[in-house]
Amino acid sequence: MKYIKLTIALLLSITFSISCKKAIPEDLGKTLLFKENISNVKKGEPVSVTFGDDNVTAKIDWTISPTTNSTIKTIANNATITFDEAGTYTITATMGNVYSIYNIMVDDINYTPDFGTNSTMVAPKFFNIRPNEPVTFTAYNTTNGIIGCTAFPATGVQISVNNNKKTATLIFDNIGFYAIYINDGLVNYTRRSIIVDSPNTNISLQNTDFFLGDKLQLTPSLQAGKIVISAQTSRKYNCNNDIILSSSISSLPNEYQIDYVGVSTSHTTCSVRNVATCVNNLKPVKVGIHPFIISFQNKTFKGTIALTATGKYTFDWKDNSEISIFPTTL
Repeated sequence: MKYIKLTIALLLSITFSISCKKAIPEDLGKTLLFKENISNVKKGEPVSVTFGDDNVTAKIDWTISPTTNSTIKTIANNATITFDEAGTYTITATMGNVYSIYNIMVDDINYTPDFGTNSTMVAPKFFNIRPNEPVTFTAYNTTNGIIGCTAFPATGVQISVNNNKKTATLIFDNIGFYAIYINDGLVNYTRRSIIVDSPNTNISLQNTDFFLGDKLQLTPSLQAGKIVISAQTSRKYNCNNDIILSSSISSLPNEYQIDYVGVSTSHTTCSVRNVATCVNNLKPVKVGIHPFIISFQNKTFKGTIALTATGKYTFDWKDNSEISIFPTTL
């Protein structure tokens, strides 16, 4: 009885409802629909909604009313939605005989991401880019009116820079991983990895963005005298073998950077779900202290990696809010 009262109070306090076409099965009694880290939703702001917990493996059907002026990307029990126009939208998630409804009010204000003080770049997408498809990167928090852009590797890449808009448009002739660098000619620069592939690449898989609110756990280890970084997400995706799309390529000799781009998973709903993982091998580390930089969720996180003359490796990583590193000494 106490559990029922608590559940009803919780539902009323956050203004969503859970209903059932028949009876809610006992194991689905805690099925919820909620949005993460969102208040005062704006036009163009991504909203993440989840039905149930990360152990749900049944197919979820999502509907949005009205059906226009919104874009939805779904995977497993998660949906990421953006709205183009202000208004009230009704989101419905249905799983078998259980459904949940949530009303979202979108303000008539355009969404501007908060990138803090770090220089960064954004693009419409960082994967599923096709050869000869123009992709425009926008630079933020530069300190100079003139920007420069380079790609690594540089072969077969066309680059056009617009200093007034702080943008660089790139066209790639070949498939593969590329590291994109944008600098302002002074001390600030940023880089991101992108993936160019063909329409027939991994047709049984789908590449998706990380869930909003997801986090990474990084585990360094030494293998054959090199540092290996194993990564896993905090959220479960669609299957038990989902792979984090990542790259550690760099044109700078004494800088160590890993870009986590997204997740590659199965198109179909799987009976077993797990966190997504990947492994990256860092290039050999020289004695001294060097930058160690992570790109994740359109943000850049910075620390250092140090190697002593006695062979001791140490990671100095102060921001564990979204990326955690353990152990920090090898």
